[in-house]
Amino acid sequence: MGFKHLGRQDSGLQCGIACFARKTADGVLLNCATPLYSALEDAGSMEAVVKALLLLAKVHKGQANSQAFMQTQMEARERQLRLVNRLRGEPELARVQKEAAADICFTLAQEYDAGLNRNYEQVREHAA
Repeated sequence: MGFKHLGRQDSGLQCGIACFARKTADGVLLNCATPLYSALEDAGSMEAVVKALLLLAKVHKGQANSQAFMQTQMEARERQLRLVNRLRGEPELARVQKEAAADICFTLAQEYDAGLNRNYEQVREHAA
């Protein structure tokens, strides 16, 4: 059953369902990542934690929670760098993981830049 037939009065229900889905996704990702934090520090577990953190960061961004997004993204970056260090003796695997680390850093830079632009625009509007 789709929501196409619902009228304006049901838009609150749609928003409520969407909010519940995001909160559920947030909880599921936290539950997935938490046991992995304490897992053995093998490369596969480390990579799984990073992927779960990156998904959680996307959920935070979708919720317009910039602070949680940045914190989660930074945690993913730290864990990715640990993974790169772990794979120093395996050049091909390390290369792939270095590229993933670079992608995380690029995403952080984009968000930081967007935040600076938002702040600049707010200051300009407030000063005018």
